Amino acid sequence: IDAIEEVSLAEQQQRKPLSSVGEGLTILERANFTSILFSNDDNGFNDMLDNVDDCNSVDEATKLFRKSINPYGRKEDVDLAIKSFEERIPRIF
Repeated sequence: IDAIEEVSLAEQQQRKPLSSVGEGLTILERANFTSILFSNDDNGFNDMLDNVDDCNSVDEATKLFRKSINPYGRKEDVDLAIKSFEERIPRIF
């Protein structure tokens, strides 16, 4: 039962609203997104975070994110990173 409650709490954390799409990113998450989705371009990643925060809708933010990325790596890793990041976007609206 404790494991079920822990998953439940983790899921609740992942659904909490964010004031910024970059809020709460761990160092590892930030490094992975920058490496895989932005080919190690820190400035490109940070610019995308700012630009996504300025969007007025989930659709606008998602489109901007997809246009901004310059992925590098295995398709599976890229697809997982895209999915993971896109799950954050609705939490800022």
